[in-house]
Amino acid sequence: MLLRYVNAGYDNTTMALLGMHEHVIARDAQLLLNPFDADAETIPAGETEDAVATVPAGSSGLPNGFPLYNRQLHLGNGSPADPASPGGMMTFIQSP
Repeated sequence: MLLRYVNAGYDNTTMALLGMHEHVIARDAQLLLNPFDADAETIPAGETEDAVATVPAGSSGLPNGFPLYNRQLHLGNGSPADPASPGGMMTFIQSP
């Protein structure tokens, strides 16, 4: 699975995949000469990053899948109606 991170904010953002690894292949639409593996990667303000992640065949053990979230825990955006989805910079990747 290809992940494209776009940091359109004014702060650096560190995105983390819980239970998965990613292989960073490009920054700002330029292929890296030395791609690398990462569990969490900081994306500077105004920049992009492309990574390839392999979704494990098994379950994450969590009901919604593998969390992809802001490691600085900027997860709150008020009081969401669905407590299973806290909002903010967080989503879940489902295994096939």
